[in-house]
Amino acid sequence: MATVTVSMPYHGCPDTVRRAVDAVLGQTHTDLVCVVVNDGDTAAPPWPALADITDERLVRLDLPAQRGRYFADAVTLAACRTEWWTIHDADDRAAPGWLATMLAAVDGADVVLTSQTVHQLNGKTVTEKVRPWADGAYRHHAHMAGLWRTSFLTALGGPHPGYRVGWDTMLTGTALAMGRAVVLDDPLYERHRRRGSLTNAPSTGVRSPLRKETTARLRSTWPAMTKAADDGEAAVRTVLTAAVSAEDREHVAADAGRLVALLDGDTTPSAASEPPAVEDAGLWSGWALDQPGAQAVAKLLAEHSPQLVVEAGSGSSTVLLAEYARDRGATVISLEHQRRHRDATAKLLAGRGLAGYVDLRLAPLRRTPAGPWYDTALPDGIGLALVDGPPEGDGGRAAALANLSPHLAADAVLLLDDAGRPGERAALTAWERSGAVVEHLSTDGKPMALVRARAPGRVDASEVVLTLLTGDRPELLADTLAALRESSPGLLESAHVIALDNGADPDSGAVLDEYADVLDVRENLPDRAAIGEATSHLAAAAAATGRPYWLHLEDDWRALADHPGWLDAARTILNQQPEVYQVRLRHDSEQVLAWHMRTKARLRWKARDGWRFAPEAHLTTNPNLTRAADIAAVWPAGGEGEAQGRAHGAGLRGVAQLVPGVFVHTGAGSRRAVTKCRP
Repeated sequence: MATVTVSMPYHGCPDTVRRAVDAVLGQTHTDLVCVVVNDGDTAAPPWPALADITDERLVRLDLPAQRGRYFADAVTLAACRTEWWTIHDADDRAAPGWLATMLAAVDGADVVLTSQTVHQLNGKTVTEKVRPWADGAYRHHAHMAGLWRTSFLTALGGPHPGYRVGWDTMLTGTALAMGRAVVLDDPLYERHRRRGSLTNAPSTGVRSPLRKETTARLRSTWPAMTKAADDGEAAVRTVLTAAVSAEDREHVAADAGRLVALLDGDTTPSAASEPPAVEDAGLWSGWALDQPGAQAVAKLLAEHSPQLVVEAGSGSSTVLLAEYARDRGATVISLEHQRRHRDATAKLLAGRGLAGYVDLRLAPLRRTPAGPWYDTALPDGIGLALVDGPPEGDGGRAAALANLSPHLAADAVLLLDDAGRPGERAALTAWERSGAVVEHLSTDGKPMALVRARAPGRVDASEVVLTLLTGDRPELLADTLAALRESSPGLLESAHVIALDNGADPDSGAVLDEYADVLDVRENLPDRAAIGEATSHLAAAAAATGRPYWLHLEDDWRALADHPGWLDAARTILNQQPEVYQVRLRHDSEQVLAWHMRTKARLRWKARDGWRFAPEAHLTTNPNLTRAADIAAVWPAGGEGEAQGRAHGAGLRGVAQLVPGVFVHTGAGSRRAVTKCRP
């Protein structure tokens, strides 16, 4: 029997996972099992890279939804039958003697922690040593890729399935606080930094709001942990597991049960005690979706074989989708805004042994420009969306297409239930006006409609100069450029693009290298300039190009696909509305000031066709479209405040706001984040 279980959570690194698996299977200590857990990645799963591996020590597990690396680790620990447990990240590589050396050093300890070699984004290599336990203050002591006695880690509560980042700080700190760890100075494990990883991605990186929030939570828990460390595992477990939700426990248990079956060699789905959902007439009585509708859904699933399905409004249809996820290894996300309906669906799934196959989310409705929609983040690559909510009484389903479109795969289909009702007919008419293709389905039950969103056309920005201000935020820069290229194909290629690297940091330079083919001018400022000075420099460069329109963008604005034709719409406003000085391009969901920065008067917006107009509104520096001819009246300026004053004095006061708009803010800590803004 194996002595070590190696947990390898995976998401979004198909180019490195083979290296990581080879490193584990190539260990000099061979009595091991390597569990690769695909954390809901349907766009780039790890399996093609591992397809030719026949080593029986490799076990493959798909999770039905992305829940984070600690959830995946919690699943492998719950199914672990070996004496020792460890983790190996899917983008790292351990030395061949990693496990053997740690096992030899145990000497009665419960944990072995080692130094590590870290390959940084800039190409430099450093050695990161374990920080010794000293004064008990909160700090990160070590990476989790050590050796953990399974019984000890389980007794502590193990990885917290509800955390996305930071929990290794708590666990390694706990091991050191309890005096149960041996520390090795030899760097036996290599960490490879990469763009998009947990420590570098905009949503989870060291400067992200999530990371800051998690750090604050861990700091508040730390004193209780250190106090409990003197009283043993049970006391520590009480502290560390206090915030684990019942829902997370259920999902971990369900996924661990599937992993146990795989470890036992059972790769076939367990036989259902109930008939298939689509054939169970009793399942469809009293629920929103009728049986002919269920048959239509089953037919679409068979025809399109989507790997990611999103359902708006849960119920009996969720059972059908859960069966599909179980049998096809797909991911299903079901959205429900009413707790009683969510709980009823959860009970229904549990009764059929399907609880672990659906990411069933309680998501309250939020206001969007198109109408109410579920307040939750969705992954990209949705192949099928079943829209059976929100209900008409809560605002209807008109907002479904606008909110799902940015996440739909190229060949995705959206199935709308109750397509014969007035609200749904109005929504379909609006969707067709936006370019969607609608097909009304003939069923024996309620009317349904099949919708295909129009792919964004190529953007002609030949009259536009685009200035891009960046510096020391390479992950945000990469996200901004990638989103702009995806949502507005052709814009970067046809615009005159000027990029200013304010501070000339190597990582931002590396991102700009990837876009060298579309950069007409690239400048570096080794000595970081103030924002006003840098923007003034770009304004002068934009005016010098002779192009009639100026689009200014900083590196922390992500373009959405909610507003097809936005650039043409903004240019048309400037052409036909001389009273408009600038067209704001922020998405309508963004928070903005409700009062004038210069006059302090409340802004008065008037609705127009596809935009709003304020005859008196202050200048905003980005993102917006302005006439290049007006640049000299405003710039140079020492900052946004001075630029606002110059614009106001020059009579440039009328402002338009596109609806719904394009750009959402991804940076943290900006002035916008600390000023009073309206929802």
